Amino acid sequence: MNKYKYPSLALTIIIVVTFLVLSITKVKNIQIENEHTCLSGDQVQEKSQIIGKSIFLLSENKLQEDLAQMNCASSIKVQKKFPSTIIVTQETKKALADIADQPFSITEDGYIIKTTKGSTLPKVYLPQEIAIAENTKIEDSKVIFALSLVKNLLKSDFTPTQVRFVDNADIIIYSQVEASAAFTVNRDASQQVDSLQSVLSKARIDASKISQIDVRFDKPVLTYKK
Repeated sequence: MNKYKYPSLALTIIIVVTFLVLSITKVKNIQIENEHTCLSGDQVQEKSQIIGKSIFLLSENKLQEDLAQMNCASSIKVQKKFPSTIIVTQETKKALADIADQPFSITEDGYIIKTTKGSTLPKVYLPQEIAIAENTKIEDSKVIFALSLVKNLLKSDFTPTQVRFVDNADIIIYSQVEASAAFTVNRDASQQVDSLQSVLSKARIDASKISQIDVRFDKPVLTYKK
């Protein structure tokens, strides 16, 4: 019987050691890197359900792909830190505008993130019916369109400071220097900005006399100050 003793003992030791290793290396912590983050440890867990799983059996690439679907970060990197920690390093998407009267900003594709202290970005006055919460995405097509206008305007001579929604189709964008501009969701955003830029280029001498530039139509309509 002795010939069976040592193999049995070795097998028992292997089983015990394996059990201990698997117990020690179960994921217990999710560590989020970077000061400005759009993902929390709770959100990572909700998406991936990795707490309690063996760190050896987790695929870093697969976890990165799953988290990338949340889209609030421009890049995500996942690393294992033995024995029981997963490190998620992320780079939050840059804000395009601040949400008026809220401690949040919004990216060009509609994600809500915390406002950076001292931000001087244009302020968007969202329609009252739109609910917002950090790390969520606004799907409203009119808001997304307004953000595309802001993105284009930041490359022009028009300096946007406020964005307001007038009705179902119209958007008014204000500037501290230039006249306000009226836009519509029914025309291409870049075409309307190009039309506005053309007016500003031609009216530099009399620009101070202009109250509003309406680019909702094929031919811009100028309203002058009284």
